[in-house]
Amino acid sequence: MGQDIGNVMLKFSKINDKEYHLDIPSTFEVLEVLLSYVEDILELTPLDSNQSYNVIIAISEIVSNAIEHGNKFDKNKEVKMDVFILDDKIQFKIRDFGKGFNPAEIENPLDSDNLLKSDGRGIFIARELVDKIEYIFHKDGTETIVTKFYEHK
Repeated sequence: MGQDIGNVMLKFSKINDKEYHLDIPSTFEVLEVLLSYVEDILELTPLDSNQSYNVIIAISEIVSNAIEHGNKFDKNKEVKMDVFILDDKIQFKIRDFGKGFNPAEIENPLDSDNLLKSDGRGIFIARELVDKIEYIFHKDGTETIVTKFYEHK
């Protein structure tokens, strides 16, 4: 299944009730529709509305980074996203096809020297809103794994 957004198409596939795949064009035009799909998937989990909102913001930041910094808005490259609804967590694997980066080199945006800089805020925000962010570096891009555990009450 796909959805046309202007001149681009976001492709969404339901693999089964617990696994989804999205092919995301490298343009910010798709973010609203993408996040609508993410919101629908999150409704299948035990996360409350505040937790789901936090995940949506984190995914928005990571996908935006993949589009802008990874794929450099290249219309010939897509961001790939797989979503897994597991027993104790939801996990997103977001893959771009850029040159990669070193997460240790991202400066803390709260340090006084960095307050006016625009770089590094997205990853900082995402780290604060979900339980775990991991990176796998490939020779042809970066895979970011975003995990939110369900809180058992």
